[in-house]
Amino acid sequence: MSSDKQKINYRYIIKNIFWVLKRCIKSTPAFSIFSIIWNVFSQILFFIESMVLLGLILNYIQLQKPFKNVIFAVALVAVTSIIQCIGNIYLEERLKPIGSEKIAKDVNKLLYEKASNIDLECYDDPKFYNDLVWATSEADSRYVEVLESVSEFIGAFAAVVVVSIYVLIQNPSGILFVLIAFIATVLIGLVINRLNFDLKEKLRFFERKRDYISRLFYLKDYAKEFRFSNLKDKMYKDFRDISEVMQGIVDNKSKKITVFSILSDYFCNSFIFDVLYLVYLFYLAVVKNTLLFGTIFVLYRSASWMKDHILSFSQLLIMFQEHSL
Repeated sequence: MSSDKQKINYRYIIKNIFWVLKRCIKSTPAFSIFSIIWNVFSQILFFIESMVLLGLILNYIQLQKPFKNVIFAVALVAVTSIIQCIGNIYLEERLKPIGSEKIAKDVNKLLYEKASNIDLECYDDPKFYNDLVWATSEADSRYVEVLESVSEFIGAFAAVVVVSIYVLIQNPSGILFVLIAFIATVLIGLVINRLNFDLKEKLRFFERKRDYISRLFYLKDYAKEFRFSNLKDKMYKDFRDISEVMQGIVDNKSKKITVFSILSDYFCNSFIFDVLYLVYLFYLAVVKNTLLFGTIFVLYRSASWMKDHILSFSQLLIMFQEHSL
């Protein structure tokens, strides 16, 4: 039963995201399409500029290639940087402000049309009116956020595909390090999320009791009562006791969370990439003599970058879920 609901929920999220994306493209095709295309292009451009070309320069130096080859590679780095800068400025300073206004106009028009067809009795309900005001104030910015999230997702996916092809051509075993780090990070992340959830569940009851006591001291009528009774001392004692219990729960759970967080940050990232993968690459370069140092640089940066993009997918999926609410 729960799995069916989950499937329906994901279908609902995807449906909402595509509907919003179509509205954005209809309202401002220039901003919407350029945003998506530019995210893909800029990710590929960043890979070429910050990894491939720099690795090429290191290889030229190691192989003692003519100096003009190095200058040419440096010039390409400068050109790609300029292109990225111009593209980002054009998107953020020119297209986005105009596109955001067009989206806001289209969304508000749609909301007003919907509101005009609703029975007047609904406006007597404070909850309905609050929801309408909230939707009117938030909808336009939410549309832009959806467009930016979709653009980031497509750009990250394109980056993963391009980098995967490069790594597979140069050193296929690098994919294995990425997969190990990704799977370990996800599994440990699930454990951390479960521990955080359990911690919040255990603290919730005591937080409500503590908040209740705090609220009593801020309410005017109760504050007067406390002045002329002995309840104030008891409330102070209860507040301290609850805080001590909460502190004990946090101390107990935080130890496990800290251990798993260290495993996630160090073992899944620093140890696998900064130690194991680098040692493996230097072994291929020094002992096997199958890689140049520039290629090592590109492979190391590429694998780390690809792993970060894969992990970012989970955050983007969470954002899609928030956008669809």
